[in-house]
Amino acid sequence: MTGRRETLRRLTVCSVFAALLSVTAPLTIPAGPIPITLAVFFLFLCGGLLGPVDGLIALAVYVALGAVGVPVFSGFQGGYSVLIGPTGGFLFGYFPLVLLSGLGRNRPRLRPLFFLCGLFACYLFGAAWFGLVTGNHPLAVLKLAVLPFLLPDAGKLVAACLTIPPLRAALRRVGYPGDKTRKDLSRRMDTRESICYNTSVNTDGKENTEMNDTEKRTVPGLISDLLAYGERTGLCSPLDRVFLSNQLADKLAVTFDGGLPEPRDAKLPEILAGLCDHAVEAGLIPADTVTYRDLFDTALMGILTPRPSEVIARFKSLAAKDPAKATDWFYKLSCDANYIRRDRIKRDLRWTVDSRYGEIELSINLSKPEKDPKAIAAAKLLPQSGYPKCLLCHENEGYAGNEAKPARENLRQIPFDMDGCRWYLQYSPYVYYNEHCIALSEKHEPMKIDRSTFAKLLGFVSRFPHYFIGSNADLPIVGGSILSHDHMQGGRHVFPMERAKIVCPVTFPGFDSVKCGVVDWPLSVLRLRSSDKDAMIELADRVLTAWRAYSDPARTIFAETDGEPHNTITPIARMRDGEYELDLVLRNNLTTPEHPLGLYHPHKELHHVKKENIGLIEVMGLAVLPARLKQEMAQTAEAILSGADLRADPVLEKHADWVDELRAKYAFTKENVNEILFREIGAVFVRVLEDAGVYRATDDGRAGFLRFLSTLDGRAE
Repeated sequence: MTGRRETLRRLTVCSVFAALLSVTAPLTIPAGPIPITLAVFFLFLCGGLLGPVDGLIALAVYVALGAVGVPVFSGFQGGYSVLIGPTGGFLFGYFPLVLLSGLGRNRPRLRPLFFLCGLFACYLFGAAWFGLVTGNHPLAVLKLAVLPFLLPDAGKLVAACLTIPPLRAALRRVGYPGDKTRKDLSRRMDTRESICYNTSVNTDGKENTEMNDTEKRTVPGLISDLLAYGERTGLCSPLDRVFLSNQLADKLAVTFDGGLPEPRDAKLPEILAGLCDHAVEAGLIPADTVTYRDLFDTALMGILTPRPSEVIARFKSLAAKDPAKATDWFYKLSCDANYIRRDRIKRDLRWTVDSRYGEIELSINLSKPEKDPKAIAAAKLLPQSGYPKCLLCHENEGYAGNEAKPARENLRQIPFDMDGCRWYLQYSPYVYYNEHCIALSEKHEPMKIDRSTFAKLLGFVSRFPHYFIGSNADLPIVGGSILSHDHMQGGRHVFPMERAKIVCPVTFPGFDSVKCGVVDWPLSVLRLRSSDKDAMIELADRVLTAWRAYSDPARTIFAETDGEPHNTITPIARMRDGEYELDLVLRNNLTTPEHPLGLYHPHKELHHVKKENIGLIEVMGLAVLPARLKQEMAQTAEAILSGADLRADPVLEKHADWVDELRAKYAFTKENVNEILFREIGAVFVRVLEDAGVYRATDDGRAGFLRFLSTLDGRAE
């Protein structure tokens, strides 16, 4: 939100909290030389609701009022003398208290910890100042200035944590701008996630390539720029300059009469755009479309990208010393070679919302190019080919592509062993999360979840302990988009499900070395944790075998109907504090007349936001939403503000019932409409996850979950 309305609302809310502090802080309960006040409770609210900036503004107004003589300090005192008196340190300690409380505003699970750290900082300031002014011994200071307040302040902390959620919802309804849905997920990432991963978003969704319109660069000049880029990023060596320039000149059908001009420090998208423009003008590509430009610029980048043998040798050399450094280098290579198109990844919209399960992540993927009509028409005329058999086959490495299949000249893969079988490691070109990697089988065989899957998962995290890895389920509806080729997905990212806690510990006879429990998550998740890999594999296999055969007609759970199997598992593995951790997510793809797309699938009333399968990434708490939502939400916002009838619009009609509910819940304004819509999309996604859960995350649902686990002699502790 911008403009004077935003500023006015922020100032109003800050003034209200400054007033609340001024009214409540003077009210005291005697407790020695330092009285107990309600101020700490409202300071927690100040930071927890307003955030660090607005919270500090409200506090500064309150302290300034007291400093000039207004009787707003404890015991209805006021004036500069209070600030330099024995209790003045506590007033200064209010500032770190509000700051730390504010930093925990968008971290509901960690909020009590932030409050506790802020309170400790306040005690530190207050006690130190009290001792300095009074000259008391440190033990006496502790007895007089800290101990009497521990229990009352603990009560205020708990009360603030319970009060903040409903108050925060109320602030949202009045459009308080300080409480925004976050559009930049990178600010919440671990520092490990900074390598070649830029999730910044242009609010208009337009690509920012910083094109230089003032200078028309010649083709030899662009070739010089591209070679300089390759040398700068380590894709190629200056020793290869002549060889590569000749390769590029042949591809671009140009000659160097006067040699190559001096290179510029130009951006890769600018260089490739200029070279593709030349290809269009010279008739080197059939049409000026995204598909043909992608095929052409990928061929150019394939010339610069090191050969597979070089990449593999370098990776193995780095991995022998530090696997993390090997993947860091390989990921950077994939970005620099433009296999991962960083300029397009920037278009993606990413934000987070709070939920009862913790923070949920959402994204609208705008980086995957849509097929243009000319390419679709041309693809129909191509002779049918089974090479490569699918987008995940190893044969894609170096493949030139065509109108029907994407070019992969700049794709590189790393071979490695997975439970005695050859697999390959590569990165996803669309980067749904940081260092989004794909492990794929050398053989074109269908997805299959079995004992070997668990061995592969745990073997992978043994080799790459800084990565997680998981597998989509192996059945339609609950599986991924590609079931014909066995593969897994991993990366360096902490998903919301990983942060979820065990709500019900469970024990299994004979597996004392494995800690188990049901996870507090909308889907049905059993978490196993141990340093004993073999025990983990054995127990996971028993759970899978039992679930494949399990039925509970009273809960509409059937292992099979008419010979069609329904039960399977989505497994995810990671290392945590030196131990293996394996999440087993129970899945079922049963369909019913009421839910023909799947009973444990997003229900019809949620299809306006998410209709597609709930695969591995969504299971872990990251929504990958269709690109159509960006434009549809912009149009929906306009319709809400103008009072238009969404049912009269064939595109927006599907959102009408949802918007009717929101209109009854919120007072929409130009300043808050987008923030509300994106936050409520998050609420819809949470319901999507709940629909996908075989057992609901309720007492009754967990009782059903435990009934299944009891077939394995599992017992709740």
